[in-house]
Amino acid sequence: MWGDVGVVRGALAMAWEFARGSAVRSERVHEVGHRLERVAPSLEDFRPLLSAVALRAVDAANEALCICGDSDARHALTAADDCREAVANYLFQLRDPSEDEMQADPMMRQELDRQQALLAGLAGNPLETTLIDEVRRSVGEEWADELARRVLELTEAKYPKTEAFMRSTIHAPVCRASADRPLDLATEYKAPNSAGRRSS
Repeated sequence: MWGDVGVVRGALAMAWEFARGSAVRSERVHEVGHRLERVAPSLEDFRPLLSAVALRAVDAANEALCICGDSDARHALTAADDCREAVANYLFQLRDPSEDEMQADPMMRQELDRQQALLAGLAGNPLETTLIDEVRRSVGEEWADELARRVLELTEAKYPKTEAFMRSTIHAPVCRASADRPLDLATEYKAPNSAGRRSS
């Protein structure tokens, strides 16, 4: 089902297992990749910032999954850029900074420093399972949870749900950031006006 955060988590878990040396069948990679396509939100169905950040999350997970198929390290670069762009999307909505202001922003610096620290931890070390597990633990979810919290707060402030919007949505509260569901947009979805829109 689209909007299912579990699909994204499953793709990431598969990528981590591949990094630890587990074999992944190409058919499985394609299957999960198609599921990721189905869970990605449509930009016109959500308030702007939520959909933009969620799409970055899905794309980053897809890039991690693609590594299981071709072992191309360039996918990791794209995934890292998705994380940076998610922060940039938030900052643009917050105050539309210049490029220099963007790079100097504490939140952006934190993300870039996080990525640099991960690279430093990997450099020159053999990729044994213990190192992979350590890197996985160090990535954690705190940074994503904090971004999700800020995104939701800013969205509520800039794009409050109108009565008309509420009538066109599934009547459930927007899920707040948590360790289990950091950005669940299924409750934010606007019901389609015409038949044929997402059936999964």
